[in-house]
Formats: sequence, C-alpha cells, structure tokens
Amino acid sequence: MHFPSFLVSSSGLFDFDLTFLAEAGLFFILAIATSFLFLSPVSNQIKARAEFIRLNFKKSAFFLFAGDQNVSNLIFLALLEFDEMTRQATKLKNIADLNFEKEVTTSLRENINFMSMFERNLLVKSALLFSNLKENLNFFAEAFLTKSFT
Repeated sequence: MHFPSFLVSSSGLFDFDLTFLAEAGLFFILAIATSFLFLSPVSNQIKARAEFIRLNFKKSAFFLFAGDQNVSNLIFLALLEFDEMTRQATKLKNIADLNFEKEVTTSLRENINFMSMFERNLLVKSALLFSNLKENLNFFAEAFLTKSFT
C-alpha cells in the first residue's frame, strides 16, 4: 500500500501525518460530545434560570408599582383624614367655646340674682335688727335712767 508522502513522513519538527488527523478528529468528536452532553444541559439550566429571574423581576416590578400606588393612595387618604380631623377639632373647639361662654353668662346671671336676693335679705334683716335694736336701746336707756336717778 502506498500512502501519500505528506501522510507518512520522517520525524521532523512538525509531523503532519495520520496521527495529527486522528487527534483532530478525536478533538472534534470530543468537542461535539461535550457540547451536547455537558454544555447543553448547563445552557438549558442557565436559560431556565434567566427566564425565572426575568419573570420574578416582572412580578416584583408590578408589585412595586402596585405598592407605590397603594402607598400614594394611603398618603392621600391620610391627608384627607388629617384635614377632616383638623376641621372637626376646630368645630368642637368653637362649640366648646360657645358653650363655655353660655355657661359663664348663665353662671354670672345666677350669681347676680343670688347676690341681689342676698342683698335684699340682708337689707331686710338689718332693718329688722336695727328696729329691734332701737326698741332694746330704748328699753335699756329707760332702765338705766330709772336706776341711775332713783
């Protein structure tokens, strides 16, 4: 059998013979086997993980947007409630002030009526006392004069 000269050569620095072709063939077979047996499942897992991450990112972006909307709505409602509470507190203060003024006015009137009634009673009693005092004074003056000059 006769092989071409470039397939069988003497040992030199570079031997391009059948061994080189066999090694190249084995390398390509190993590369293809590695790609399909090892890299393909890993690649599929990486793609599945990337899809999972992308889906969770979309979900989190949606929930973040929905949460932001809810927080905005809650802040708006809280501000409305605060305004309503302020209005109610002001209204209650005005009512309390009005009722306080009415109570003070009523108490002042009652005190004035009581003081005038007390003053009238005091005047009547003092007049009665002075009239009794005058009679008693006359009685004591007569008794004194009678005892002194007799």
